[in-house]
Amino acid sequence: VLEGGLAAWREAGRPVEGTGQLPAVPGWPTGRFHLDPVRCRVTWTGRNLLSSHWGEVAVAGGHVECTADGLTAGAIELDLRRLSCADLAGNDLHDVLIAHLQSDDFFDAERWPTARYEIAAGRWLEDAGPGAPNLAVEGALTLRGETRPLACVLTAGTAPDGTVGAQGTRAIDRTLWGVNYGSGRLYRRLAGHLVNDTIELGLRLVLAPRKGGSA
Repeated sequence: VLEGGLAAWREAGRPVEGTGQLPAVPGWPTGRFHLDPVRCRVTWTGRNLLSSHWGEVAVAGGHVECTADGLTAGAIELDLRRLSCADLAGNDLHDVLIAHLQSDDFFDAERWPTARYEIAAGRWLEDAGPGAPNLAVEGALTLRGETRPLACVLTAGTAPDGTVGAQGTRAIDRTLWGVNYGSGRLYRRLAGHLVNDTIELGLRLVLAPRKGGSA
């Protein structure tokens, strides 16, 4: 902040026009970084007409490539054998639901124990204010052996303690990856077995700190 405002800024010879290049987020690192699997988080929410369930899927690991342009490459691996349902925690139905989600009705975790998101490109968004989505990411999600393109918009930056991370939400059509159980578009007369095609995913990425310094 320059005392005297714009007039003083001009008098000091400071630039008042942009260069056409988007500035990097302050404190944003560059290089290849591992993800912190403990602090990273992927949440899921599934719904039918009048109810919903939500929980988490464990992050097994991954890495990202950070440049001045944002997250430009990387991969996130999810362990579908480590699913949980938060709204049924402590309920006898918790394990029943998880077993169903891990069966071939849904994710078929015995045959496909992991899912993987590959980041292909990323760029900072213009005019993104503090706390607003500022990073557009393009990539592909592999689930049940099917790979489909998946783009998302994240809010990325560096926390006051030096932690570097990004987070956002994205709704997907599960049937694009062969998760067809209870789909009203594919089956008729489902009654109480009807399940919405859309699953909402929440993503929080945290970069693991490098030895001898911050992330």
